[in-house]
Amino acid sequence: MKEYEVPKKLGAVAKTKNDEFVLVNEFGKAFHTNEVLLILWKLSDGNRTLQDIYNILRISDLKDISFKKVSAWVKKLYNAGLVKFHSNSSSETSETSI
Repeated sequence: MKEYEVPKKLGAVAKTKNDEFVLVNEFGKAFHTNEVLLILWKLSDGNRTLQDIYNILRISDLKDISFKKVSAWVKKLYNAGLVKFHSNSSSETSETSI
């Protein structure tokens, strides 16, 4: 994934009976999540690039995180149907697939 790609969250966040958070895609499939994936999903607002999200995480408690790791986690969200992508570059404005 390129740093200029822009993830936009899909689906919703919900709580289980045990007060654990799950992410639910548009087809109703729920995925157990951890705090980092939940933060990544929330930051995927359709305006921030992957580089923006990485920069936000670097100034938080995740100082040692790599861009490669952020890309891998966001790709997991994409594969689960929890984000879609479009490009934020001036030459590309349509949605692209990974």
